[in-house]
Amino acid sequence: HRHRSPPTREAFPSRRCRPSDPVIVFDVDGVLIDTANLVSLSYRMAGASPPDNILAQEQSNWLVESYGTSFASEIHRRKNGFYLRGLREVALLPPMRLAQLLTECDYGVGALTAAPIGAIEILRRRVDPWPFITAQDGMRTPAKMRCLITLDSVGVYIDDQDRSSDMPTGWR
Repeated sequence: HRHRSPPTREAFPSRRCRPSDPVIVFDVDGVLIDTANLVSLSYRMAGASPPDNILAQEQSNWLVESYGTSFASEIHRRKNGFYLRGLREVALLPPMRLAQLLTECDYGVGALTAAPIGAIEILRRRVDPWPFITAQDGMRTPAKMRCLITLDSVGVYIDDQDRSSDMPTGWR
């Protein structure tokens, strides 16, 4: 296998960069960074047994149903600490480079995540150049969808989970 560099702006000479194009917003976990194992490990280190597809569980109540409200809250708090410490080591995925290239072409690029508050700052220190005009952590899906509406009336939201039923009008 020969390693090939990702395409650069010069690789698309006919591409015309248009700042008026739609905003492009990425989810973070599972799209920009490879965190499925980190999330599972963080829950196990916090004393829980997470479901197999943990990144798809954001909307579910599996933790409360399995451990009760008060213990679930403590597990979640501990999981967040383990997650933030481990975030410094996870692999960046190819869409992170895509976000950088889109920014170079003057697209408005953002990132939203349900990851614990502090995750974006850790990533900001790791990723150079930082491609996002806006980035927010600690946002579950309903808050993300409200945020998309405030960013622009049209855009593209890139997620590893199907959120098509939640998308605001004008967003894909």
